[in-house]
Amino acid sequence: GSEMCIRDRLRGDAEFYIRSGYSIRVQIQDSYALIPSPLRDFGDMFKLDVEKEIMPYNLYTKANVSKKIIPTDVCIEACKKQYKNNNIGCDVNKDDEDEYVKKFMDNANKWNCITNKGINIIHYSSIYCKYDCDVLQKGYEKFQDWIKEVCDLDIDDYVSLPSVANEYLMKEGVYEGVYSVSCVTREFINMAMVGGRTMCAENKKHYIKGSVDDFDAVSLYPSAMKRLGGYLKGKPKLLATTEYDSIKNYDGYFVEIEILKVGKKYKFPLMSYVNEDKCKVWSNEMEGKKVVVDKTTLEDLIEFQNVEFKIIRGYYYDEGRNYKLGEVIEYLFNQRLKAKKDKNPIQAVFKLLMNSAYGKTLLKPIEDETPVSYTHLR
Repeated sequence: GSEMCIRDRLRGDAEFYIRSGYSIRVQIQDSYALIPSPLRDFGDMFKLDVEKEIMPYNLYTKANVSKKIIPTDVCIEACKKQYKNNNIGCDVNKDDEDEYVKKFMDNANKWNCITNKGINIIHYSSIYCKYDCDVLQKGYEKFQDWIKEVCDLDIDDYVSLPSVANEYLMKEGVYEGVYSVSCVTREFINMAMVGGRTMCAENKKHYIKGSVDDFDAVSLYPSAMKRLGGYLKGKPKLLATTEYDSIKNYDGYFVEIEILKVGKKYKFPLMSYVNEDKCKVWSNEMEGKKVVVDKTTLEDLIEFQNVEFKIIRGYYYDEGRNYKLGEVIEYLFNQRLKAKKDKNPIQAVFKLLMNSAYGKTLLKPIEDETPVSYTHLR
């Protein structure tokens, strides 16, 4: 018999009763929530001595799985197809393709999967999965050691990397004097949170033939947190006035405004609204529209788009900021640079911590909780 409790979607705890007075406790963890990298990257990420991933996934159709043993020539063609799938957008190298097939056949021979009728793909997959589990265990334990070294925390106590990063920030004093908000206040402030502009200029579609260059900025989340400096301290207060000159010097504010005029227009505007189809539209045509903005956004609208506006309502903060955030992020950033310079793979921890450090500050409301418990499973 056994008892199992699923605490959330990322972790479950179980106790299996072997005999009277003897049981085994098991924790089932979504490892991707803690280490957001595919298993195929674990070798490079953790500097593990692992076998190259050779798995022709397209071979495992419902029909083939029921047959179990598949002719060798069919398996080889599946390997070639898988190699092409793994290298979409790249020139297929015949030598590398042959090496992929050879490695598959070597594995099948080494794992005793070859019969006189073909290859036992079920036995192959079972051995392959065992090696995957070994790699996962070694990577998880290595990551656990790194987090212990950097944060003095045990990942077994947390269900996700944002939870680890949040605990680390708490431990470093980043949230001292800072309040969490809920209910109506949280809902209003959350309306000022807007995602990135994923579009081309003027939101026009383009059909491009040939190669496209991808330019990506470095450390966007950490650099934004460094520029922010720190989180607002104290409790939010209701605005007593809607005069901009009276509120512009507050440490922070979140206000609903009506846009009266847009003085300067851009191909990538700073403003957006949600249309009837619930899609976010970035637009210069915002006269008459009402939006919720924070202090930085409103100042940008004034400076870059010469917006004229009317403040309707909102909250403000006037108790300063806790500037520990900027210090901690700068420390993590510099430690990562040092680790990268030393070719130390622990640099990945610093990167992941920085990119996860904001996660818990944007939580949606937790409106209900449904505990699930299974007792005496057979």
